[in-house]
Amino acid sequence: MAGCTGEKKIIGGYYSSCVLYERPDLVLIIEEDSTFYYEIPFVKEEVKGTWVLIKDSLILSSPAFEIKRERLTPMLKHTEAEKRDVYLVRKKKLFRKAKEGFSKSCYLLRVK
Repeated sequence: MAGCTGEKKIIGGYYSSCVLYERPDLVLIIEEDSTFYYEIPFVKEEVKGTWVLIKDSLILSSPAFEIKRERLTPMLKHTEAEKRDVYLVRKKKLFRKAKEGFSKSCYLLRVK
């Protein structure tokens, strides 16, 4: 459960800096009970799971990340980490894990 000061600071809503049809291409909600969910525009599937903060990395785990997706279907997983999503935490921004390091494009910005 979120007990440490760093974990309490991470709780809230994050919007992607990238936009799809005038909407953020991803909304991440991090709950105090160590759960999260994604809101993905135009995708009816529910993506939810658990999170843990290890140093400056936010690690998200979800059964949805284990499902192999067809090539042209919407992505449910948003980083290049294997079988989980990993973000680098920098103040109010989350940067997506890339093959080599972290990507500064389409970062998530805390809004609530």
